[in-house]
Amino acid sequence: MRPDLNLLRAFRGPNRSESSYALLVGGLGIVLLWARAPFATSNFYAEDGAIFLTGARSSGLFESLKEPVAGYFHFVPRLIGAASAQVPLTRAPLMTGLLVLFVVAWANMTIYLASNHPLSNRWYRALLALSVTLLPIVGFESISNSTNLHFILVCASLVVLMGAQKTPWRRLNDSVLVIVTGLSTPLVLALLPVAGYRWWRDRRGKVSQTISLVVVGWALGTGGQLGLMVNFGQGSRRWGGDPGVTRSLVKTLFLLFERVLGYNFLPFWPRISAENYSHGVTSGLVIRALVLAAAGGLLAVFFLRSVRVGLRCKETIQVLSVVVPLSVGIGYWLFLATMFSAEPRYAIFPAFCVLYALLTSVEIYTGPGRGGKTGEWPKVLLVPLMVVVGFASHWTPSEIRSDGPTWSAGLHAAAEDCRIREAITAKVPIIPTYVDWNVELDCEELLSAVGGAQP
Repeated sequence: MRPDLNLLRAFRGPNRSESSYALLVGGLGIVLLWARAPFATSNFYAEDGAIFLTGARSSGLFESLKEPVAGYFHFVPRLIGAASAQVPLTRAPLMTGLLVLFVVAWANMTIYLASNHPLSNRWYRALLALSVTLLPIVGFESISNSTNLHFILVCASLVVLMGAQKTPWRRLNDSVLVIVTGLSTPLVLALLPVAGYRWWRDRRGKVSQTISLVVVGWALGTGGQLGLMVNFGQGSRRWGGDPGVTRSLVKTLFLLFERVLGYNFLPFWPRISAENYSHGVTSGLVIRALVLAAAGGLLAVFFLRSVRVGLRCKETIQVLSVVVPLSVGIGYWLFLATMFSAEPRYAIFPAFCVLYALLTSVEIYTGPGRGGKTGEWPKVLLVPLMVVVGFASHWTPSEIRSDGPTWSAGLHAAAEDCRIREAITAKVPIIPTYVDWNVELDCEELLSAVGGAQP
């Protein structure tokens, strides 16, 4: 029986060029991620090996899915760990790296397609989609590993909820993405205001909807995560964070400006570290704070003027596409930095929200008939250019993510240790090296995997 092509076209939608562009963005995303993190397939990073691979090897997929890490559940990383456990031991990091590439490419394509509601310019949509790889803060420790993949998925979920799904395929794809995001991190709860905005927008649209499928998917994923946490989770995160780290509103705001604004959007900004600046104020910090305050003030003026232009032109949806993500991103950072810690990886989602608001503001300024009236086009078009230069100036990931032994070298060293000590098990070191991350393996399996030969 031949498939009904008309039905398939109706399911996919009539605009084939959009699908082609999305595939192109996904392919470019794979190339950029591979180019920026070529080391990712040569060893595991943190929980990728020590928890997700080890858990899948010791107890299998279904049992490992029920095991929380840091008090919550990790659906996507657990699936990747289970798949990596099925290949030869020497190829396990390669499998993890390839699957992460696939998931990030999925996020790239979904962001590109879903962002067409506030953004009509394909270049801006492509830049937004690829930013989950190109944002400098992603390269600090989160690039190309499943441990921090949920930060990328939360960014994609934001765009899905802010967007509009006009075909059954898009509704299915976007709903699956928000569901698996919810099952992979409780941070998706931060999107509650965005889900509320989407429900309100759908209710007042030309074709009124009670509730869209993606909002239902977000609720299912979030509810599933919270339900699992309540029933099976063992809380290991301390509210208020590390009691040895001093906190203040001033420091939280400084880290917000530096890790979200300065490092991501100001070209050639000095490299950041995990330093929490608890050792006092220096002249260098004061200078950086003044520069960041000036940049933040200019950015605030830019956003306020774009909102004013949008309201004057009765572009309510575009105005809200600036205000809602920006508010959610800043609130997300302030909550996590206050209640847990101001880790650099927590700046990924706020930085993405700032970029989303920036590109939407540029679209507001450059809308049809507004260039000649306001004379803002030449100045405004410098914004995306500055973003690209900022990304390029921090292309190389941090040493925390890239430096360390390869998996192959670690396997051979551990096998040699097994031969010398005649031990039952041995530990294979993984990245990052500043913490004692490792994968413990059976010596008999190790010797069999490396074939008793030196690398």
